[in-house]
Amino acid sequence: MNVEQLLKAHGKPEREVYFDNENSGWISQEVVDAMLPYFNKRGYGHPSITHRLGWEAYEALYNASEKIASTINSDVKEITYTHSGTEANNLAIIGGVRANK
Repeated sequence: MNVEQLLKAHGKPEREVYFDNENSGWISQEVVDAMLPYFNKRGYGHPSITHRLGWEAYEALYNASEKIASTINSDVKEITYTHSGTEANNLAIIGGVRANK
């Protein structure tokens, strides 16, 4: 069935249901508000680069890591950022295998 056939058979949905979280996802307004200064007011730098914008990015990332660690009752050193779900899954699986050898 194509989309037109589904709509004809079931009618128009009452609300949108979004399942494509692999490619994008909803961002809460709280996160948008926190990140906005880095996108349009101050610019942003890579947190591993040694210049002012990089240091500011590192400080912002570290502060966010502290908040996350506090929320989940862990240490900042236990917080890891990945580029994708696949990278996160691989890290978890390989880490689990190595820990249980």
